[in-house]
Amino acid sequence: TLAARYGFRHALFQEVVYAHISPERRVDLHKRIGRRLERAYRKRVNTIAAELAMHFDEGRDPRRALSYLEQAARNALHRSAYSEAGRHLARGQDILKALPEGRVRLRLELDLLLLRGQMLMTTKGWGVEEVESVYRRARELCQQLDDASRLLQAMWGLIAMNVVSGHDPGRKVLVGSVTGARTRRHRGAGSGQCPADRLGYPPVRDADRRHSAGQRLTCRNELERHA
Repeated sequence: TLAARYGFRHALFQEVVYAHISPERRVDLHKRIGRRLERAYRKRVNTIAAELAMHFDEGRDPRRALSYLEQAARNALHRSAYSEAGRHLARGQDILKALPEGRVRLRLELDLLLLRGQMLMTTKGWGVEEVESVYRRARELCQQLDDASRLLQAMWGLIAMNVVSGHDPGRKVLVGSVTGARTRRHRGAGSGQCPADRLGYPPVRDADRRHSAGQRLTCRNELERHA
C-alpha cells in the first residue's frame, strides 16, 4: 500500500529512539504493526513470516508468533537456510512455554518437532540420537492428540533413523506399526486417497522414491512383507 515513510540515517539513531519508548508502548506498536502488515499482504503473508513473527513475539501474541515462526522455518528450509530455520524453531520452543497446557499447545509443539526432525536429518545425519529423541516425542504427541496422519510422519522418521543406524529389531517393530496405522487410517477415511499419501514424507509402499539404493532395498523388503 502507498504511505509516507521515514528512515533513519544510522541504526544507532533508531536504537536511541526505540530505547526511549516505554515497554507498554512497544508492545502495542509491535502488535499494531503486525496486524497492519497482515492486512496489507493478505494472501502473501507467508513471504514476510519472519518479520511478522518478530512483531507478534514482541507484541506478546504467542499464538500468532508461533504460527509465523513455523512458516518462517519452512521458508528457510525451502532455501536450505538451515541455521536460520534452527533459530526460528528454537525461538518457537521458547514461546511455547508461555502458552497454557492443552491440545493447542501440544499441536503447536508437534508442528515444530516435525520441522526440527527434517532439519536435523539434513544437518546432523539420520542416525544421530537427537533425531531419535525428536521423533519419539513427536510420536508421543501424535498418540495424545489421536493424529494418525502425523503419527505416520513421526514413525517414518524413526524408521529412517533405525535404517541408517542399523538397528534391525527397532526397524521391524516400527515398520509393523506404520503399516498398521496406515491401514487403520485408510479404512477410517473410506474410499479415495489415503491421507497418508498426501504427507510430506513418502508413503510406505513408495519409500524407494526418495532413498538411496541401499536404503530402498532394506526398507522395501520389510515394508512389502508387512503390506
